[in-house]
Amino acid sequence: RGALVLSGDEPSTAGVADALARIASDVALAQETAALTEEIHRRRHERRFRALIEDSDDIVVVLGPSGSTSFVSPAVTRLLGYGEDELAWMALPDLVVTEDLTVFETLVAAPGERLPGEVRLYHRDGSYRWFEIVVSDLRGDPEVGGTVITAREITERKLAAQRIGESEARFRALVQHSSDLVAVADRRGQIGYISPSVERVLGIRPDVLIGSDLVALLHPDDRGALHGVLGQLAGSPDRPYDTELRLRAGAGGWRSFEVTVTDLSDVSAVGGIVFNAHDITRRKALEDDLRHHALHDGLTGLPNRVLFADRIGQALARRGGERTAVIVIDLDEFRTINDSVGHSVGDEILKVLAFRLRQFLRAGDTAARLGGDEFGILVEGVESRETVLSIAQRVLESVRHPVEHAGLEIRTDASIGIVFHDDCADPSPEILLRNADLAMYAAKSAGKGRTSVFAESMHADAFERLALKADLDRVVERDELEVHYQPIVDLANRRLVGFEALMRWNHPSRGLVSPGTFIPLAEETGAIVAMGRWMLHTALGQLAVWNAAFPELPLSLSVNLSPLQLDDDGIVRDVTEALAAARIDPRRVTVEVTESAAITTDLRRERLDQIAATGVGIAADDFGAGYASYAALSELPFTTVKIDISLIRGLADPAHAARAAAQVGAIIEMAGRTGLTVVAEGIESEEQAQILTTLGCERGQGFLFARPLPVRAAEDLVVHPMGVAGRR
Repeated sequence: RGALVLSGDEPSTAGVADALARIASDVALAQETAALTEEIHRRRHERRFRALIEDSDDIVVVLGPSGSTSFVSPAVTRLLGYGEDELAWMALPDLVVTEDLTVFETLVAAPGERLPGEVRLYHRDGSYRWFEIVVSDLRGDPEVGGTVITAREITERKLAAQRIGESEARFRALVQHSSDLVAVADRRGQIGYISPSVERVLGIRPDVLIGSDLVALLHPDDRGALHGVLGQLAGSPDRPYDTELRLRAGAGGWRSFEVTVTDLSDVSAVGGIVFNAHDITRRKALEDDLRHHALHDGLTGLPNRVLFADRIGQALARRGGERTAVIVIDLDEFRTINDSVGHSVGDEILKVLAFRLRQFLRAGDTAARLGGDEFGILVEGVESRETVLSIAQRVLESVRHPVEHAGLEIRTDASIGIVFHDDCADPSPEILLRNADLAMYAAKSAGKGRTSVFAESMHADAFERLALKADLDRVVERDELEVHYQPIVDLANRRLVGFEALMRWNHPSRGLVSPGTFIPLAEETGAIVAMGRWMLHTALGQLAVWNAAFPELPLSLSVNLSPLQLDDDGIVRDVTEALAAARIDPRRVTVEVTESAAITTDLRRERLDQIAATGVGIAADDFGAGYASYAALSELPFTTVKIDISLIRGLADPAHAARAAAQVGAIIEMAGRTGLTVVAEGIESEEQAQILTTLGCERGQGFLFARPLPVRAAEDLVVHPMGVAGRR
């Protein structure tokens, strides 16, 4: 390793030479020890560095002065799939995605700056990975002697950032183009952000609203609701709250919104209270419309039964010491109008009557259509019963006022029931409506066209109706029916020409039940079909007996047919079988049907034609009551016209005599021209009989001649036909 030289003036001695040799040996040994120590330290450092490099997740590449790869860390295999030896002969830029070469070359060209850059490197399988590159200039370091490139994979981070960016872009697009409003305000209500959709929804530019007070947008009635939600939010900031608010639109008016309020003041990205508002203006309008239709009658626009009952309940709750009354109005014989002129005209009449009812309402009162042709009026805060009775009377007069249609005057009448809350032990909407109905039915039973006030005794009448309905089911089986016969006379000579057969019910415990009571009940239950069949056989059988006993006085017989009988499939068979069983000339028999019932359906017209084909006569009963269709007399197989009692009564009434005489005269003249027989019903005075005779009416019946008679009394008239007049 060297030489140790000693120079001097005198030659060295052997001892000096030995000492010098020992010194040289010690120096050589020290030098070798130092070199060995340095080598051991270097190798330990290399092993530590290699261990760190080999276990690192970063790729480390050392480029020599010529740019060739002098070292590649093992991470290149894990991250890019290449072996270390493969990169020894590959140029590193070949691994860089073309679009990122400029970034890579810039980093390598200025290695001393140590600024990171992001580039994509190709994987062996053809895909690429994102890396953050740091370039260090260690060409002056004798241990490295090159440029060190450290590449750390950031693929997941880049993908996450990309997803966040896409999510933010998506959210931004959704917010900008959404029909919902998104607003952020501080706790004072100052708007810090509002979505661009506000211009589309409310017609107000977002920049105009930034910095303004949110409350200024609200409907004054809804500001309390917002303060309530904000109060709840302060108590429980972790949960959102929903409410409905109305916001002012730029063009004027208000729009309804469903608003979710969330406190995100602690979220740095938001820093305020978030309002998500969904426009529900159309839905609210639809709900209001549905609610209106659910509580109002579609034809008249009046409240329906449900709303009427609710109004009654409210009235009872606040009535204080004043009276509450319920009036129920039911039109009489309205079905006849529908059958005669059609339901569309009937609907128009109902609209007119609904309009008239509103005229009698005081402030706070309610008119309603309860269903069909039934109306109701709620009268609140009245001190005297006379006030309610006066309203009912004016309603009755209004209903009676004719309704004009297509040049015709259509007259209606009504039965009215009234109930006062203080006449009921435990008043409720249901009880008041029920009792008003009972009073109305009492008015109908008393003759219609009148008013009745509820009394407790009406409950018994209602129960009696139920009992009678039950008893009607077996009335034929129990042989409880009878036929009474009312004479029909020739008005010119007062001779008996026939009878009208009328059904009577001799109840085992109640005695004779009024036809006005049991006939409507039989119609309601459908029992009238079996009862009418019994009537045909019994009456025609009796006519056969009389005609056999008194051949010199051949009599005719009229039998009423219910509309329900015309609807029954067996009605033609019933008539045919009754004729066959009695063995009588069908020309002696007339079936009576109301003209309105006859023209209602094509099926009824067809069955009347089939009955007429048997030879039986067809009479238009109660002609002139309500609306009379003269055309029907020629279109249907009528042979007889029976003038209604209402016109006959008018003949003797000075106030209506001229009008009644004109109407009766017109019917008689029309019947004469079409070959129809005319019978006047309900003749009660000689004056009426004389006027009818003068007008040319051929036949008549009524109390002037005789009431309906049991079979034995009627037979006595057959025996003594000249005694009809005066046998009342």
